[in-house]
Amino acid sequence: MKVQLQKRLSRDFVEEILEAFNSHRISEEIVDEVCNYYNTERVHLETEEIPQKRWNEAIKAGKGRLRPLAPETNLDLFFSLHYPRTVKKDGTFSFLGNIYKLKPLAGTRVTVAFIPKQKILVLKDGQKVADFPI
Repeated sequence: MKVQLQKRLSRDFVEEILEAFNSHRISEEIVDEVCNYYNTERVHLETEEIPQKRWNEAIKAGKGRLRPLAPETNLDLFFSLHYPRTVKKDGTFSFLGNIYKLKPLAGTRVTVAFIPKQKILVLKDGQKVADFPI
């Protein structure tokens, strides 16, 4: 019963922190501090290990499935929704009810990488050619 209560309190605490951050009641620094503590100092209730230490040991032992990305990798391309579009002959394309100008690519197919509430990136053959704020 005690372990279940601790798990529930931990989950509720994390959810409360995230909700407070999303509603701008606490700063990013506080969230970073809580996350840092959780990952580098706190012993996990189920594994009885510190998460960062466990991660590092798994990587050293070759048990990790994730591979490092090159430093120049644009993470926006991974964490976005991709939609194909055709740039019209007049050099415009539409997305979410808005018209965007991209004259150099008139008549070609592009991919719009949508990052909600932030921006859209326009890709041609996987390379970024433009971005627009939302």
